[in-house]
Amino acid sequence: MVEAHELGLLRLAPERVAHALWAGTHGLIGLHRANKLDHDVPFDQVVQDLGDVLAFGFVPRGAP
Repeated sequence: MVEAHELGLLRLAPERVAHALWAGTHGLIGLHRANKLDHDVPFDQVVQDLGDVLAFGFVPRGAP
């Protein structure tokens, strides 16, 4: 992640990205364990969607 940041592939510092990923994942697991997620959407799909949203949110706009 450090190399990606140095190459301009991440908008945020690696520590900030790590905390955001950790918080998002922690929240998802908490919701899953509390049975608060939409049951019409498979859990694996929610995990994939969260990963996509979090990952692409750290990519600079206009990146290839």
